[in-house]
Parts: sequence; C-alpha cells; structure tokens
Amino acid sequence: MKERKTRVSQEIKRHLLTGISWMIPLIVAAGICIALGQVLGGPDVGKKVDTIPWMLNQIGGWGMGLIVPLICAAIAYSIADRPGFAPGLIVGFLCGQIHTGFIGGMLGGFLVGYTVLLLKRWIRLPQSMQGLMPIMVLPVLSTIISGQLMITFIGKPIAWLQDVLIQMLQSMQGGSRFVMGAILGAMATFDFGGPVNKTMSLFADGMLV
Repeated sequence: MKERKTRVSQEIKRHLLTGISWMIPLIVAAGICIALGQVLGGPDVGKKVDTIPWMLNQIGGWGMGLIVPLICAAIAYSIADRPGFAPGLIVGFLCGQIHTGFIGGMLGGFLVGYTVLLLKRWIRLPQSMQGLMPIMVLPVLSTIISGQLMITFIGKPIAWLQDVLIQMLQSMQGGSRFVMGAILGAMATFDFGGPVNKTMSLFADGMLV
C-alpha cells in the first residue's frame, strides 16, 4: 500500500514538473518582453500606443495570458499524450475565463489527462474507426466532460481560494511582506532546483499569473 502511494505521488510529481518545464520558457520570454518595454518606455509605457516599448509590453502581457492554458495542456499531454493536448488548452483557457487561475490550470490538466485515459479504457470502436480516437473521439469527449466539471463543480471553490490568496498578498504591509519575501527566498536557496525550490517557484509563478 505504501509503495503504491509512493508510486502515485511520484507520477503526479512527474506530470507537474513536465507542466512547469513547458511553462518556464514562456514566462521567461514574456517576462523579458514586459521588462524591456518598461525599461525603454518607463512606468507609463501602456499609454504610449504604437511605440516599440508599448508593443514589447503588449507582447509580454499577451504571452503571460497563455501560461494557464499552456500548463494545463502540458500536464494533460504528459498524462495522456497527444489526445490530451487540445482539450488541455481549451480547459486551461476556460480556467482563465472563470477566474480559477494557475491552480485551476494545474488541476484542469490532471482532470483532462485522466479523463482521456478513462475514455481510452471504456470506449471500444471498430478497427476501421480506430483512427478517429486520438483526433476526434477522445479530444471532443474529454473537452466536454472536463469543461463541464470545471464550470459546474471544480472551478468555483478554486476561484474562491485564488481570490483569498490574492487578497492575502494584497493586504500585506511592510513587516509581513518582508517575512513573506524571506520565506520565499529561503525556499528558493534551500535545495537549488529541488522540490522545495520548485514549490516556491510554483507559488510565485501562480501569483504572477
């Protein structure tokens, strides 16, 4: 029993790290575009329409908007391979629309991935129709099922949790902000790329999104 739990936790960790590894280049590219835009255009870069700094800032901002769909799709792809990618993108975008944010994107990826695996096990088509499974049957059904579950049951408590976290961070003043920064900094340098460091990175990236 203990061995099985360890195996499951390792599998979940592997899928999560796959999502993070896909997400990091997007954050780097989009973040640098935003930084360049603000360095070149100053704090009011958003008002300097059609200038190069404004364009850089816009590109970076739009890129950041892809983070939740990407991590959702990457986790789903890690679990279910190619049939999970398109539903993961759709459910990830849906998470942004219902304000579940980064947490919803991660859970949505697992939801889509394991839904695809279950559908693979349950659905039996004639040999002549097997080619439709990865390009139509699995993506369509998993999108419908996962999307409905996210909108009706899963999304609302996640959106509430996301709002609580954001309000908590926004309410922090001098001392508490210093403590939060110190904790995150200590976690970042604790194991340099290990699980503690990645937990901190995941939290920080989620709040950034």
